[in-house]
Amino acid sequence: MVGVAGGSKGCKTCRKRKVKCSQEKPECNICLRSNRVCGGYQRERVFIQDKRSKTQVPSRPRNTKSPDYRLTSDSALDSEEKFPLILQSQSPQDLSTTFIHGSITTRNAYKSLLQLTPSARAVYREQILQEYLYIHKPPLKSDLIGRRKATSATGDWLSMVSTLPEITTALESSILSICIAKLGRVNNDPHLVRESLKFYTHGLWELQKALWDEKLMYKDETAAACIALVIYEVLECPDKSLKGCASHMKGCNRLFELRGPKAYGKEFGHQLFVAFMQMEIQQALAERRSTFLSKPEWSTHPWNGYHKTLHAQLLELTASLASTVATGYQLFSDPSSLLDPAGLIMQLKKMLNESWTLDGQLHAFFLKLEKESLGPIYWTESSKGKVSPMDDENSERVFPDVFTFSDLRTAQTCMLYWATLSILWSGMGYLYGFVAGLQQHTASIPSSSSSTPSTDSQITPPPLPFPEVPPLGHRTDIAILAKNICRSIEFCMQDEFKGAGLGLAVLPLKVAIETLNDAGGYEKEVEWAKKTMELLAGGGIRILNHLGEMTEHAYIPG
Repeated sequence: MVGVAGGSKGCKTCRKRKVKCSQEKPECNICLRSNRVCGGYQRERVFIQDKRSKTQVPSRPRNTKSPDYRLTSDSALDSEEKFPLILQSQSPQDLSTTFIHGSITTRNAYKSLLQLTPSARAVYREQILQEYLYIHKPPLKSDLIGRRKATSATGDWLSMVSTLPEITTALESSILSICIAKLGRVNNDPHLVRESLKFYTHGLWELQKALWDEKLMYKDETAAACIALVIYEVLECPDKSLKGCASHMKGCNRLFELRGPKAYGKEFGHQLFVAFMQMEIQQALAERRSTFLSKPEWSTHPWNGYHKTLHAQLLELTASLASTVATGYQLFSDPSSLLDPAGLIMQLKKMLNESWTLDGQLHAFFLKLEKESLGPIYWTESSKGKVSPMDDENSERVFPDVFTFSDLRTAQTCMLYWATLSILWSGMGYLYGFVAGLQQHTASIPSSSSSTPSTDSQITPPPLPFPEVPPLGHRTDIAILAKNICRSIEFCMQDEFKGAGLGLAVLPLKVAIETLNDAGGYEKEVEWAKKTMELLAGGGIRILNHLGEMTEHAYIPG
């Protein structure tokens, strides 16, 4: 029944309007067609420790058949009293509580959970997953960058896990490793963090078994487990280096490619592909390699039946940039290319043409972004928060004016756009400098006719075909793009985004640090950005602690 507390399965907006919800996830068509913000289906929940003794806790009616379990805190282990965990809805229309009794402790969560029956373990898994989503994911907002059949927000696949008809052991352990680690960090519980590592190890083993099984190898659940383990590496970085994450990402890359571009037609599989796109393209840029996502079939088949958002279109342009950058690194790292100057110049000309084409596509993208947005993409406001430790109230702020966006997705898209342009323009500047140096070197070499008399057997070589290219113009001022990124960070770090904005800022901020450091004269801005990156690491992205020197080139060519 619509409008009855606890009885309707519709979204929050339809329940509030008391209309029948079409129940599409993550946003229903009723809200999309009426141009309303779909409130989603997630009920706001919190975990509350009930410090009454076991005898004071009201028992369930005898005719109930639902299992009773309890997740006991470590603080309760040192006392005689066991603290049952209560799952309570915050909705004023539904104040019912569910008492969960049993003997699951944070100190032995891994062993205790595995000993439960599948149905009992499913109760805990769902409870832990929903708590993680509540404390981690920002509230749903209207996507102002294009309507779509299914959202492309990173991480939405995790919200759909509860709707799967079955969950493989590999996916279950992998998801629990992420959720339990996050809950342990939020509640300052080192025992729970250590238990998450056991789930991670078990997930690795179960994933390997699934990859050996022909029936499980290409299932969406196996691909989801692979992504979950990469996320755990990024958040916890258990081996305290980049090697583990790079190794997992390499295997994830191979799995998604082997599945083929037509394997992502189902909604859950499509959301996995969207999440993988962001991860793979970022990794390709860092490793200076091309990616299979730049091939035409990968820009069409995975989107059959789905509207491709502008953010996804920008990712495809960034994938093309990764291929161009990889070609450049291969060219300049090969000493034999210098033995054939004419061939080298032809390759440089091809790269410059590709770069100018991509520059035009990015410009057209931004115009389309402005056209399809319902209002201004961003606007300037005075800085209010303290992002970096350098933002002291008693001193002048490094960035007194910051950007505000309509939503987090818009901020993510703009920062990725500026980061992509920074990499492209830096590469174009490097190519222009190399061509100019080669021209100067060629001009300084005396011709054979000036040193020795010409004979019939001597043939003067034709002039080298140097490309005629337009001037770079404003594209030499790359620092402005980096400063735009820095001025967007404060918006992403707002409390309302619950930490989801932190991960979106990593790549753009790293590009900004490299750009400002290369430009010179921005020591204060570089130090501010480095301090901010340390805050991101402290906010839960622990792999950042092992990146080494932040100013070293990872994305900017050079």
